[in-house]
Amino acid sequence: MTYPKFTFDYPDNWTVTKEEVTSDREIVTLSNTEGAEVTFSTYFYGKDFNFSYGASVFGRVEVTEADGSQFVPSTVQGTDHSDLGEFMVAKLHQTGVMYITNGDSNYRDIDGETEYAVIPKSEIGTKTELSGHYEGEFAFWYNAFVSFIGRDKDGDFTVQEQQEVISILNSFRLA
Repeated sequence: MTYPKFTFDYPDNWTVTKEEVTSDREIVTLSNTEGAEVTFSTYFYGKDFNFSYGASVFGRVEVTEADGSQFVPSTVQGTDHSDLGEFMVAKLHQTGVMYITNGDSNYRDIDGETEYAVIPKSEIGTKTELSGHYEGEFAFWYNAFVSFIGRDKDGDFTVQEQQEVISILNSFRLA
């Protein structure tokens, strides 16, 4: 099986802190000294794989465009993925939560975490019933699940960190 190679750029103050390659996934994490991370993940699971793990909490996330993206989908193993359309660096801001185990049937408004991801522009809008990890929820199918997500583990991105994360994500492209 052949699979395309991806590449991305990152500033000198970021380092590769995790590299994991197995038969079913590849994960590369970049970190800065302040706790911000950018994680590239490819999961070679079937297209119908469920990342939610039977979750009892649903999230609501507002997806907006933070920047453009250098990633242009093409053909992988004979499958044309150009129908994914134009990509962007998206701002993912959690605006609601619903606890199923508590009997909630409506979202509670929150001002939750903000993360950034490379996804198709067609994903702009409000996403509900998100129950899995963002690596699955905001992945795109490219003959495997691919995600490229930036987050701050402390939830307090500085302006510089936001700019660096967006720049790293923007640089994602085919090698």
